[in-house]
Amino acid sequence: MHGSYAGYFVYENLLLSELVLPYKSTLEAMKAHGGSRLYLLPPPEPVDGGRQIYVVGDLLQELSDFSDSRDGVRHASLRDFLDGFSMGEPLTVPEHPHAKPGDVMLSRVDPVEDEIWSFRCLAPAPGIRVLGRFAAKDCFIALDWDYRENIDGEEGWDALVAGCGMA
Repeated sequence: MHGSYAGYFVYENLLLSELVLPYKSTLEAMKAHGGSRLYLLPPPEPVDGGRQIYVVGDLLQELSDFSDSRDGVRHASLRDFLDGFSMGEPLTVPEHPHAKPGDVMLSRVDPVEDEIWSFRCLAPAPGIRVLGRFAAKDCFIALDWDYRENIDGEEGWDALVAGCGMA
């Protein structure tokens, strides 16, 4: 059953708030990311109890591109997707990184011990992936991103994960 419960994301009776989310390595990952500046992605409107997303500069720049180009449409869709997270909208989250329906919105990356999460903006196809870590409850640090077609295969995926400080 998909839905929300008291502000938590729920997928198949799994509450994200009940998962163990150790934040100890987020600072190390940010340092390994080359000292890139992080920017708070403001929600589209003020919201009580919302979540925070910090993004690296190149992602912030792309999220400002709402041109009529193919990529501009994709960037606008990703911005809407991330705004939904900031506004507290429920997300589908699987328990296992490899056993997930195709429409999952947020997924842990294997190995889960590395504490990397993937935002999966699926529309328009082929989508965009944003990888990062939670710095605290309801505070996501987006450390790397790419268009889905660029991360096909193990080599592309490994490069994206390495952008999160897990080289």
